[in-house]
Amino acid sequence: MSDRARIILCNAEPHWIYEKKYAKFDKAYCDNKLQFLEERVFHRRIAVFLAGDLHHYRRHSDGCDHHKIVAGGGGSFLHATHGSDVATLPGLAEEPPYKLACSYPEPSTSRRLTWGNLVFPIKNAWFGLLTALLYLLTCRAVDVQVSTLGFGDIAEVANRVVCATLRGPTALFWVTAFVAGVILFTDTHSKLYRWLGGFAHAIAHLAAVFFLGWGAAWLVGRAELAVAPHLLAIGALVFAAGWIVGPLVLGVYLFVSLNAFGRHHNEAFSSLAIPDWKNFLRLHIDEQGTLRIYPIGIDRVARTWRPASSGPRLVSGDRKATPPRLIEPPIAIPSTESNRSKPRSV
Repeated sequence: MSDRARIILCNAEPHWIYEKKYAKFDKAYCDNKLQFLEERVFHRRIAVFLAGDLHHYRRHSDGCDHHKIVAGGGGSFLHATHGSDVATLPGLAEEPPYKLACSYPEPSTSRRLTWGNLVFPIKNAWFGLLTALLYLLTCRAVDVQVSTLGFGDIAEVANRVVCATLRGPTALFWVTAFVAGVILFTDTHSKLYRWLGGFAHAIAHLAAVFFLGWGAAWLVGRAELAVAPHLLAIGALVFAAGWIVGPLVLGVYLFVSLNAFGRHHNEAFSSLAIPDWKNFLRLHIDEQGTLRIYPIGIDRVARTWRPASSGPRLVSGDRKATPPRLIEPPIAIPSTESNRSKPRSV
C-alpha cells in the first residue's frame, strides 16, 4: 500500500460499541486491538470500520471522513438501538471523537418495540411450559398446609412457608437452586446488576409461586376433595397459572432491565422475534477512487410469498411489506490513493 491508501476494515463484532458499553464492567473490553492496528500495523487512520453481530444499523463518524458502521441487519431478529449511551465514542489521541450519526431503527422506535415484552406469554406461548413446570415443582418442594388460611392471614402463611423451606433439606436445596439459576441467567457484564437484578428477578418468581400456590390450595380446599384429587387439582391450577404468570414476570423483568438499566439487550429483543428493519450495505468505488456507501433498509419484510410469472421464483404477497429504501444519504469518502482504479462494486 502507498502511504496515502485508505483502508476498509471488516470486523466480525463491533468492538467499538462493546468497549463503550462494557469496559467499565470488564477489563477485557479495554484492550483496544483496533487502535493497535491503526497505530502500529497500518500506521494510518482506518477510513471505514464495518461490522455485524448486532442486528441493526448504526454509524458513528468523526466528521473527517472516518466512520464506524454496524450493519448486522441479516439476523433472525432485531437488536435494540437504545438502552446504552453510545452517542460518543473515543477517537485516537488528539483526534476528534466519533459521534453517532444515524441509527436504524430510531431509538424511539426501538424503545416502543420493547413494550412487546409485556405480552411475553402471547409472543412466546410455549415458553410457559418451562415456567409452569418450575412453579409446580417449587410448590411441591415446599409442602405446607395453608388451605384453611384466608388472604387476611398472609403473615401466618408466609411464616409457615419460610419455616418449611428452612427446615426441609429438599425444599431448601430446590429454592436455592432456583435462585442460583435465575442469577446465572442475569446479564453477566455487570456483577452488581447480576446479583441485585438476578436476586430481585428470582424473588419475583418465588412471590408468584407463593401466591399462586396459596390461592390454589385455598380454592381447592373449599371443595372438600379426597387427598389424591385434592393434590391433583392444586397441581393443575398451579401449572396452568404458572404457564401464564411465569412468562409475564420474565417479560416485565426484561422490559425494566433494558429500559431502566440498559441490560439484557439480546434477551429482550430475541424474545420479541421481530423480523423487520432489515438492512444491508452497497459499496461503490468510482473512477476517482471515491468510496460511496449506500445503507439500505427494509422497514417491514414480507410475511407471505407467491409464485412469480417471470424473473424470481417468488415475489412478495404481503401488501404491508415495504420496498427497500436508503436509511440515510450515501456516505461519500474521497480517495487519497494516487493510483486510480476501475469502478467496482462490493
